[in-house]
Amino acid sequence: MTPDALRAELLKPWRHGEHFDGHGLRVDAALDLSGRRLRGFDLSEARFAKTVDASQAELLGLAWFQKARFDASLRLAGATCRFDLRLEEIECPTLDLTGLRMEGVLWLDDARVGKLILTDAVLLANLSLARAEIGEIEAKNLEIMGGIWTHDANLDLTPFRDAHIEGRV
Repeated sequence: MTPDALRAELLKPWRHGEHFDGHGLRVDAALDLSGRRLRGFDLSEARFAKTVDASQAELLGLAWFQKARFDASLRLAGATCRFDLRLEEIECPTLDLTGLRMEGVLWLDDARVGKLILTDAVLLANLSLARAEIGEIEAKNLEIMGGIWTHDANLDLTPFRDAHIEGRV
């Protein structure tokens, strides 16, 4: 699918109970969704050859990237997610969530991420990192209101020492 065609689908008005089903699609060029209001989507098992940039975007419904492969970075810096962000089993060299506002759960179970940036992010629910493999983490000024789950994760928890975590650790 071309980036323009996918962008057109995601920019359609959000309606409760509806979402774009892009399960398994392949996007070979960079996808710029920055600053946009995006309807719900399921991009599970999708493959992105270039950077996906949804910085400053507002994700209004489903936001599913389960088992997606990112050959370049996924950027959600300054974005707002109104529901859960499902990133389970993704492969991504750099996941930039700087300044993200998460109103649902941030799911990264079984993810393989080279660098995870959570600096200045506010997570109003849980952060789940079960069995995740993350090479480097930046988490300055991170706030997690619902707790963090790291069961069997392969990651350095040191960057979380200065995070404000309200729930279970």
